[in-house]
Amino acid sequence: MSDPSEKRVAEDEIHNAEGRDDGISLKDDTVLARAQLFGATPDEVIEAEEHGRTLNLNEAKELAETLVYFHEYDPNFSSESVIRLQSFIANEELFQNPEKNEEAISNIKTEISLLTINSPYPEVRAVVSNKDDPSTPAGTIRAWTIGLLFVVLQSFVNQLFSVRQPSIRLQAPVIQLLSYPLGKAWEKWLPVGKFRLFGSQVQLNPGKFNQKEHMLISIMANVSTSLPHSRYIVFTSWLKKYFDLPFTADFGFQICLALSMNLLGFGLAGLVRRFLVYPSFCIWPRSLATVALNQSLHNESGNSSVLGPFKKIYSMTRYRFFMVSFAAMFVWFWFPDLIVSALSLFNWLAWISPNNFNLTAITGVSKGLGFNPLPTFDWNIATYYIDPLLVPFHVTFNMFLGAVLGGITIIAMYWNNTYNTGYLPINTNTMFDNTGAKYNVSSRPAYLDMIYRYQLCYLDISILIYIDIDITLCLLNGYPD
Repeated sequence: MSDPSEKRVAEDEIHNAEGRDDGISLKDDTVLARAQLFGATPDEVIEAEEHGRTLNLNEAKELAETLVYFHEYDPNFSSESVIRLQSFIANEELFQNPEKNEEAISNIKTEISLLTINSPYPEVRAVVSNKDDPSTPAGTIRAWTIGLLFVVLQSFVNQLFSVRQPSIRLQAPVIQLLSYPLGKAWEKWLPVGKFRLFGSQVQLNPGKFNQKEHMLISIMANVSTSLPHSRYIVFTSWLKKYFDLPFTADFGFQICLALSMNLLGFGLAGLVRRFLVYPSFCIWPRSLATVALNQSLHNESGNSSVLGPFKKIYSMTRYRFFMVSFAAMFVWFWFPDLIVSALSLFNWLAWISPNNFNLTAITGVSKGLGFNPLPTFDWNIATYYIDPLLVPFHVTFNMFLGAVLGGITIIAMYWNNTYNTGYLPINTNTMFDNTGAKYNVSSRPAYLDMIYRYQLCYLDISILIYIDIDITLCLLNGYPD
């Protein structure tokens, strides 16, 4: 898996780590110390210790090599764990004299078991259990009824207001919250009985409203949150100011177009599940928030200690933490949205000199480049593109660094009037023609004439953008190899 030089480097790093006085070492034999060292809870460590006793040295080495192979360059995986695993693989003394290194072997077997029988990521272990009760019902009539009801309501509201102002959008977490009291009301008030539906016997009230039913409803809501991209084709093809194609107003065309695009997307998603879903190193951070909320609403075991920031164990229940956070965000929402709307787009640097064009162009949040150390107090604005509480820090920092480099490039091009960009607004999504006026989209005959004239040789510039993105992603994905 690793060449000898890498193993020697790993040994040097682990020896240097042992020389530091960090308060915790592999020789600590308490469960709490191991939990803090491995980034786990005491319960997870105890379970891993029991599994580790069933492993022999050769099995432990094979599992360690597999973990190093998949996670050596994984930015979400603990680098300290990689060093310990590499040191274990390279340490021949452990394999030649195991009876003299029982304590070290026990520690490394515990860590290997923790990373194997559970998720290798603490963030996933904190919200996703590695145990399942197959007897718990999921596809009940209650789950499907509530789920389909919200799917219809959510799709209708989102599509209706997607082309209207003010825009209203029902997100999946809202449906997840609203469906919980409905499920509990169904559990309490509907009678227990059975009836036949499509030849199968269905139980009207299957009992307690459980996590699996709630998660099924949440998945349905999450799918219906995204509106079909076919609506853009319908809008631009039907409206007279664009392509004015009468047949696109037909309902049959619209429903077939939407189904073909959505089914193609779902089919591709199913094909790549073995690459993007099933492997343990494929993390989807936004999905963890959905699971965490589900766990919070259905947690009835009382306080459950979890590993939090700075490797500390926190004992506040998730339900209580959710209610406190929800109440605080509800109260604060009114300040930037209604009471002091200036807090939403906080252009305080531009207020220093309102008539200074250069200052506004660089620091302005709305029409400028947004080089502002304190641009907003509105959580909706701060999380518009990316939610820093959900995604890893290196992802947020990568986007921040890209925005800074892009902004510097724009400044250089704009003030040098490259390609006459100095005659246009520095930050806008409006399209302009060669005279600097707003582009008249109804003047499409020239565009269609180019397509008819060049036919298959015509290549839209937007295609080149997607090709560039694909090449960049392929290069970045293959970098570790």
